[in-house]
Amino acid sequence: CPKITFGKMTEHAGRKTMPVSIHAHHALMDGLHVAKFVELFQDMLNTEAMWNPFGVIPGLLFVNGRNW
Repeated sequence: CPKITFGKMTEHAGRKTMPVSIHAHHALMDGLHVAKFVELFQDMLNTEAMWNPFGVIPGLLFVNGRNW
């Protein structure tokens, strides 16, 4: 299973950045899958209309099969 680590989101000169690290074993997943995830995640971050006042993207948080 991949391990995804997110750093602190910061803003400098009007540009927001957030470090993301993805560790996955190549035998279990292809680089194409990682690239698709990164592209989708970047698109979601670029669409600020998707963010609610609590800072959570709707539909992204699932705990025990329940959408919060």
